Amino acid sequence: MSLLPLETDFKKSHLKKLDENSVFSPTNIINCFTKNVMFLLKNKRFKELLELVEMSLKEYPFCRQKLNGIYVSLINDSHGTVEEAKEIIKLFVSTTTKLQNIGTKSLGLPPILETNWMLTRMGEMVDQTAYTYHIQRLGLLKEKPILCLAAGVQITNAGFIPYLSDSFDVVTDDKQCAYFQSISYLCPFNPSFFQYGSEIGHNGRFLNAVYDDLISNGIDPYPLKLKEITKNQALNFLKPFGLNEDDEFIVLHLREEGYADGAQHTYRNVDIRNYIDSIDWLINQGFKVVRIGHQHMSPLEPRNGLIDLTAVRNPGEVDIFLCARAKFYYGSGSGPVSLAFNFNVPCLITNNLPYGHQRPNGLVQFVPLIQESTGKPLSLEQIRKMKLEHTYSPKIFNDLKLTPKFASSADNLRLVREMVEYIEHGEIFKQNCAKKEKLKEYGILCGLDSKSLSLLT
Repeated sequence: MSLLPLETDFKKSHLKKLDENSVFSPTNIINCFTKNVMFLLKNKRFKELLELVEMSLKEYPFCRQKLNGIYVSLINDSHGTVEEAKEIIKLFVSTTTKLQNIGTKSLGLPPILETNWMLTRMGEMVDQTAYTYHIQRLGLLKEKPILCLAAGVQITNAGFIPYLSDSFDVVTDDKQCAYFQSISYLCPFNPSFFQYGSEIGHNGRFLNAVYDDLISNGIDPYPLKLKEITKNQALNFLKPFGLNEDDEFIVLHLREEGYADGAQHTYRNVDIRNYIDSIDWLINQGFKVVRIGHQHMSPLEPRNGLIDLTAVRNPGEVDIFLCARAKFYYGSGSGPVSLAFNFNVPCLITNNLPYGHQRPNGLVQFVPLIQESTGKPLSLEQIRKMKLEHTYSPKIFNDLKLTPKFASSADNLRLVREMVEYIEHGEIFKQNCAKKEKLKEYGILCGLDSKSLSLLT
């Protein structure tokens, strides 16, 4: 077969091991690449940045590992660089695909997950597993990628390992893991980003891009199915807390400081005190409310009907079961919402940012962004024109003199009432159905609460 220039350079680079002290060693090349990237980012020379990345990847495809950082910087540090961020993703995906094709077609290797980073974040792990499942069902990936789980590998929830096996060929033998990891660069698989037709983005937006095709091909958009081992482990733990298999319950996760903190995540955190009235209302409707999260979260006063597990060390199967069997998920657009969504559990997302590409099966409450000059919230059309659909960074909002107006206790009480109404196909459901096509123009496949619907002008 005739080799592409990239393939030729790639193969040549592995015929002779480079001395790490050489100016042309991979380490030195990556360091030089990184310094140039940082300089161009700092000086907002984005056109030159894209030229540098494209040129470097043709000669040195191992520089791909730095592209995620470039993407994050473009999304969180600079306004109006969404298109540049998409170009970075496009370059990342195309280069990874070329390398993977060399590995499978020329070397006879299986695709190999090149980094286990996703295993350290619940949302990433679930969404990348779902992505991998879907591209196999769509015929875009011919075999399960290798996922190495050697002893000591960090994983945020070990209870999810059986679900990984539905999408990946999970290898646990230490020697086999060492072998596959040593050759992963020859046939890399990386589900962090995607390109599907003209749609490009982070894997969390993949479902929106393929939803219609999944439905038309009879493929279930919600790939996770609760396993008996998960259910049994979880119920054995939960029964002493007063939760039984047949109970109707809401799973609650409200993001607070103490986990995956960072300046760009500040506006994603909420004040639990603004949710006490809505919790009480749900309990008065006959639901149990089960709160999940981490040990640094604010404590809640005990009340009948509330099971607060945030200060309790529990097996990973518990969170999975709760997200899979809840009447609905209620909380932040954070890790556990991906669990609930992929188990086909309706999701009520509060104080949500960013605005763009909302997944189906639930209700979303956006954070209004108030313009300093007018004192009014931006409409969805203004959000789109200002290229803020994918933005949640406080830095960018501050630069644009936009102030978030977080939901009050009264807003949240109205929100849970509307969610119950929505899943029972009441008035708020009908209002959203009437605006379904308009919402879809903004990449919104779910419903919006009444206050967020008012932003649709």
